[in-house]
Amino acid sequence: MKHLHVKFLFVIITLAATIGLCAVPSAAAVVDGGDCGENATWTIDDQGLLVIQGTGAINAYPWNDKNEDVKQIEIKSGITGIGRSFAFSDCVNLTKVTLPETLTTIDEYAFYGCTALTDINLPGSLQEIDVDAFKNCTALTAISIPKGVTVLGDRLFENCSNLKSVSVPDTLKKIGYHTFSKCTSLTGFTFPEGLTSIDSYAFSGCSGLTKVWLPDTVESLESYAFSGCSGMTEIRFPAGMTTLKQSICSNCSSLKTITLPTALAKIHDYCFADCAALESIHFPKSLTLISDGAFRHCYALTDVEYDGTEKDKA
Repeated sequence: MKHLHVKFLFVIITLAATIGLCAVPSAAAVVDGGDCGENATWTIDDQGLLVIQGTGAINAYPWNDKNEDVKQIEIKSGITGIGRSFAFSDCVNLTKVTLPETLTTIDEYAFYGCTALTDINLPGSLQEIDVDAFKNCTALTAISIPKGVTVLGDRLFENCSNLKSVSVPDTLKKIGYHTFSKCTSLTGFTFPEGLTSIDSYAFSGCSGLTKVWLPDTVESLESYAFSGCSGMTEIRFPAGMTTLKQSICSNCSSLKTITLPTALAKIHDYCFADCAALESIHFPKSLTLISDGAFRHCYALTDVEYDGTEKDKA
């Protein structure tokens, strides 16, 4: 009986010790830190959490020798800007970023090459996102742009190959050069009324994009804007646009439906070249010029309508 009692006590003590060990995980320990702005400080712990707090802008990135250790970033309220180029670039193990409602600017290349980033909130206070800020963030699947942002900078999301969902505000005025180039998973994009400018190559290589309806507020649509959108089946241009520039829709091999502007006067070189699925098109009476190669290799194009008379055509 005594032996049973001792054995029972041993089991209880062992179990209690095991439960105790499981119930009290070791706390994260700060391993480095310092200043990263005039009134901003940073710390990083042994779990990979980088915390930035204080006031004003971040203007240094002393953690850059620990880029591979950073797994999460938390920027506290009071910080107004990520004000230094390449601030968090190439943090290849970074998965989550929490930004405060005091943040107004994100500088160029801020999160460039953060290939594991999947979770980031852009606060309503944000007004400016500079060029290349999220380029090559290949794991990013969704992003929502807040109302204060009026321009999407050059190459902002270029090569974000898993980006499927983008929400933009009705305050947006301009989409820059190569902004969404090679975002191959992007299947839809709502162009807001009020948008005025789409720069060269803005959506080039977006092979998942299927339909594009451009609002009549768009005044400037630059060369190659939708080139290589091989999955696009339909595009509608702004009614008042008078010129379609070089290679805007070249190599859009699935394109079947094109609604041209009613005020269109000129179609420039290779605008619709290599659109192999295009079967029909309707030209407005206002058209005066179709440049060399505008419809090169559109072998299925057999149905062509023109609103003008034979005299207009001559």
